[in-house]
Amino acid sequence: MSARHLRRIFEAQWGISPLQYLQTRRLLCAKQWLTDTDLPMGQVAALSGFSSLRRFNAAFVEHYRLQPRALRK
Repeated sequence: MSARHLRRIFEAQWGISPLQYLQTRRLLCAKQWLTDTDLPMGQVAALSGFSSLRRFNAAFVEHYRLQPRALRK
């Protein structure tokens, strides 16, 4: 099965791309870490699967329209 075919099946089934699904799962994981722990932001980003804190912050703001620190408060 090719990657293109897998993407088409995934999008037909769930209406989003595999990358969008993965990004949403990462953000949900980060949201849980932020609300349930006192870990530093850098650690939350790394544990959630983001390669950098900057990418984590940008994705979080884009998806939730909220800074990660604001959610923690």
